[in-house]
Amino acid sequence: MILNCEFKDNESYNPNGSYTPAGGGLRIHRSDVIIKNNIFHHNESYEAGAIACYDKSAAEIINNTIVNNIARYASPSGVVAYYSPVIVRNNIIYYN
Repeated sequence: MILNCEFKDNESYNPNGSYTPAGGGLRIHRSDVIIKNNIFHHNESYEAGAIACYDKSAAEIINNTIVNNIARYASPSGVVAYYSPVIVRNNIIYYN
């Protein structure tokens, strides 16, 4: 469980300077996780500025604040799920 954390001013990028596919604040890959009562703000990535769930990651995203995150590519900047069952419940998500 990821509980009561602040993810702020993070960037996801390759050593050559280009942004990686997703998850400026948090990237989950082949893991089951509960993300609860956290704040994600001012994170940046190529896709999914705040949270990216990849490749069969079962995630529950509950009671978080997800604001002012940036995706450099034309995708959602808040939460993105790729081939993953994700439950998003009772979150504040804006200006992403």
